[in-house]
Amino acid sequence: MTNSTAATTQIGATVTARVTQILSFGAFVRLDDGTEGYVRRREVTLSVNIDPREVLRVGQRIVAVVIEPARPGRRLELSLRRLAPDPWRSFTARLGDVIPVTVKHVYAEGILVEHVPGLDGFIPVDELLSGDTLAAPETLLHTGDRTEGVIIYLDQGNRRLLLSVRRWADRLA
Repeated sequence: MTNSTAATTQIGATVTARVTQILSFGAFVRLDDGTEGYVRRREVTLSVNIDPREVLRVGQRIVAVVIEPARPGRRLELSLRRLAPDPWRSFTARLGDVIPVTVKHVYAEGILVEHVPGLDGFIPVDELLSGDTLAAPETLLHTGDRTEGVIIYLDQGNRRLLLSVRRWADRLA
């Protein structure tokens, strides 16, 4: 790992730093050479909406990658997330498999879910219930709820995963 000032200005450089302050929107760090840096909330983990205070501690040493060089009046921007292993590479599920998911966000069109951090899927509204009646997604599942779904579409190259709770429930009946 390189920690010289010249190397820390290059996008893609891997650096080490110590966390100096953590807020809900990100963490401030200081590289070994004294350069000030910042890690945005979405760049802390593969689960982009995690409060940094849940995973980082003041004084903790981190390894990160430079995503934006320092400019006058701006800190070096870093990412921990971009050094994490890509969960899509090790995803071995196939069409028809049932996988556990956690609800990330509820939309009128369906529900955004996470199988593992960095591997999201979508449950369309018509794949939520059995029968002819469509219910509003927000009446069925809420952010943080855990459920299971059958994989009905999978495109690993484009990172697209569609699931069905309805077909999973039909299997149980």
